[in-house]
Amino acid sequence: RQTGWALEVDSDSVQGLAALHLLSKPSLNWSATQSDFIKQHLLDPLCPVVFETPGQGNLRLRLPGADHFVLQEWLGQHRKDPCKALRQRQLLFTWDYTHESRNGELVFQAGNVRTVKAHRLTDYQGSVTLTARVPDVGWDDVAGHGDAKTFLDQVAKQMSEPAKKPSDLPRGTVLSGPPGTGKTMLAKAFASRCGLPFIAVAGTDLLEPARIDRLYQLARREAPCVIFVDEADALGIRGNRSAAHDAAITKLLTQVQCFSADAPIFHILATNRPAELDPALVRAQRIDRHFHLGPPDSDARRRLISQQLGIIADDDSLLQVVTEQSRGLTGAQLRRLCQDLQLASTNAKPTQEQLEDALIKLVHGPLDEHQPDAISRQRIACHEAGHAVVHNACFPLQPVELLSIESRGSQGGIMVCRSDQSAFETKASLADRISVALAGRVAELEIYGNDGLSTGAISDLTKATQLAWHAVCEAGLDEVLGPIAVETLPSMAPSFQDTVHERVQVWLARAESRARGLIRAEHFRHKTLTEHLADRGRLNSNDLASIFSVGPTLNRTDIPAPEVAACDLCK
Repeated sequence: RQTGWALEVDSDSVQGLAALHLLSKPSLNWSATQSDFIKQHLLDPLCPVVFETPGQGNLRLRLPGADHFVLQEWLGQHRKDPCKALRQRQLLFTWDYTHESRNGELVFQAGNVRTVKAHRLTDYQGSVTLTARVPDVGWDDVAGHGDAKTFLDQVAKQMSEPAKKPSDLPRGTVLSGPPGTGKTMLAKAFASRCGLPFIAVAGTDLLEPARIDRLYQLARREAPCVIFVDEADALGIRGNRSAAHDAAITKLLTQVQCFSADAPIFHILATNRPAELDPALVRAQRIDRHFHLGPPDSDARRRLISQQLGIIADDDSLLQVVTEQSRGLTGAQLRRLCQDLQLASTNAKPTQEQLEDALIKLVHGPLDEHQPDAISRQRIACHEAGHAVVHNACFPLQPVELLSIESRGSQGGIMVCRSDQSAFETKASLADRISVALAGRVAELEIYGNDGLSTGAISDLTKATQLAWHAVCEAGLDEVLGPIAVETLPSMAPSFQDTVHERVQVWLARAESRARGLIRAEHFRHKTLTEHLADRGRLNSNDLASIFSVGPTLNRTDIPAPEVAACDLCK
């Protein structure tokens, strides 16, 4: 009407453009079908070009075949409710207009059809709100945790069966474990595998009944879906806090029980303290499955490292070294390790020294700007060498892999050993661990005497006392107290409490005596280790193996601890 150009659109393009118009908004309502809104959305972007083009003629608006195919593929995959599928994924469709003149005609093409993230006002305001979207975490992105993945894979297959009744499906599972072991990632990967929206909340967000109502209103609208409750132990156990707190937990229990019977809503609770969950929440027929996620095993570490650190994927020997030396690290720590190695190696394969630096920095922190002077280095080296000598004698199958006297935060020295990953300990092994913990202090006593003893063994004393308390009061390993769990007693008589403390001191004294005997028997190795460590600052597994291989190797029999003055040892 304003320019004299005649608009022509073929039938296929009409359908495609209409679908694009409706799918280009986060929410769909009746106003999107009104002529004024269509004109503003579809035709107004053409006006600047039309006004600047002289003459009159035909104006064609087309949707190219390739872009039409992209649109039809989405509509085919989400035939039931394409708008809901976009909303769950927080996506919308968009396109770009291009134009050209052809034989007196002006041809516009709505090309480059694609989905983009649908930004909301809260994205810019920073307020916290509940959202439901299908995560983009792949199932293979989660390394290890075979038992949990097997169960969740079975649930995913059941939830995809249309004939399956919601009441027949499991209502949820508890994932427990230390921070960084992949609880959140596994929950997201499960939702992505099912193609279901993922609703994440914190345990503290559910301490108000009104928030629980909001959560399940969203879940009802998006069902089937996955509700993920992080730090679920914040919910606590009824009867331990306020009446309002108990009311919130009761309301949650009701929703878990009743709601899942109407629609397939799967709950995943993540916690570091599963014992603090209300028993009614995790009873049978509620969230009754429980999986503990620990650090990944060797195969999982190898796969994750090869994915994250591709530059060593083809070097089997280096990959094996990184896998072995990363024992005990969580999935999050492994990813951090790989990032640090990539930064340190600058697109080249990392060296053994770079690997050691990255591991120590990850676990123990970066080097301090100010390192100890020569006198302090000698004392710290003596202390750490004491730990290493006694550990090598007590645990010959778990060799010391790294010894360092580089100052990092509150740590003056570091000893890294291979652990046996055993779930059980014997009385002898526990006593040996106490001896290793006290060995640094004993070494200082032997070299510097009682008056020269330093405060460098504070953390060692804490560890040794905790181990002795565990042996006496929890594990029932003491020959005098016998099989008793002291902490479960309702009360303790003062005389019995004195006996407990005496037995803990006996364990510590025996361990100290054993450590003293081993250091005296191995005084040559201790002296050699101290000199090398004070000179170089760090000894790796090869350096330590060469030192420990010289001379006879002690067995596990107790070494006598004669009263020898410190000056005799120096001779």
